[in-house]
Amino acid sequence: MFFSGHTEKVFQVAKKLTYSYITQPKQRDLFEVAFEGLKQDLSIEPFVPFIQIPLYTRLGMGGHEEEAYPIAALNTLLFLGIDIMDDLADGDLPLHWKHIKPADINLVAFTLLCALPQKILSDDFNKSLACKMAMHTALANGFMKMSAGQHQDLAMVQETPLASEGVLKSVIQKSGEELALFTKLGGLYHDLSSDQIGLLYDFGLHLGTAAQISSDCYDIFEASLSRDLANGARTLPLALHLEKLGTENKKSFLTLLNEVQKDPSLREVIKNELIERGSLRHAALMVEYYCQKANSTLSHMALNQNAKTLLKNVADHVSFFSK
Repeated sequence: MFFSGHTEKVFQVAKKLTYSYITQPKQRDLFEVAFEGLKQDLSIEPFVPFIQIPLYTRLGMGGHEEEAYPIAALNTLLFLGIDIMDDLADGDLPLHWKHIKPADINLVAFTLLCALPQKILSDDFNKSLACKMAMHTALANGFMKMSAGQHQDLAMVQETPLASEGVLKSVIQKSGEELALFTKLGGLYHDLSSDQIGLLYDFGLHLGTAAQISSDCYDIFEASLSRDLANGARTLPLALHLEKLGTENKKSFLTLLNEVQKDPSLREVIKNELIERGSLRHAALMVEYYCQKANSTLSHMALNQNAKTLLKNVADHVSFFSK
């Protein structure tokens, strides 16, 4: 169980901030469903960079992790809203939403992304006007980039032919930019210099990219149910594999990807082929490449060594080769 210590305290701050503005009983009930789902995820997941990175950044400046709770809470609300929107778009909502109408779920996500962050930034953060404006701008720019990435991602479902370069670009824009937004908001909140904020942004961009590729591998090889295969998503491991194949083998594999949506047992055939052709290792090496790019920014950060070690541990959690 990982839902303890700083993670639990940040979660409680996020709920408190939310319920200071969400007052209607029915609306609160919907948010309680969202928070219960998030709590379940946080209880089993040690990798929570949207919380860890701003806390470790504050620690690295000689401060206390508790001083970063407000920005970590804001990141948590943003993460929750993005996660719900992503699930709605992919059509794979978790079970805790089973009895909730999609329109109500959409309103929860809308509020988490388009109302609560702006209210919290404006009314709850004791920061300068310039800092608040910079954070609002970061939110807008981040959402624009992530929207473009999500659009590409949705357009590539069952698309053929498929170029890994295009898939990677979508991963960077959608998932890399998401974590980059969280790290940039943390840097702005902590009043870091523009150079240091840029380094934090790069750390988040590279780590978010690595984490998504790792997640795509996990979905195919480890998850109890592969949502990507079931939904016809063309993730990077699959795109890398398709580029290795000749014309006839490519046609056969594309047929297999279509058939696995109806027959999940074919997943084993896909897994074996990705392993035998070296496509899994190729994807793992790409994860490592982006983890190393993230770690390379640490030497230039004006943080103490303890914080740099903690941030490196966050990146190493994603790597297939550092465990």
